[in-house]
Amino acid sequence: MGLTSRARDEKAHRLASDAVKPVSTQRKTLSHYLIKIARLGGYLARANDPPPGNLIMWRGLSRFIDIATGAKL
Repeated sequence: MGLTSRARDEKAHRLASDAVKPVSTQRKTLSHYLIKIARLGGYLARANDPPPGNLIMWRGLSRFIDIATGAKL
């Protein structure tokens, strides 16, 4: 079950809009960044969701690499 390009664009926009929020003085933890990668892989990060698994992290990291490669072009 793949995402359409529109769904990917909306997800990328949602993640990018998170980066635009005001910078807090608190340091970000590793888990904060792992959740961001997992969200790229389809993790919903709801309050009662279990932690993301290997497959979700793999998908998110693959998507992140695609975004980084596209940014280099």
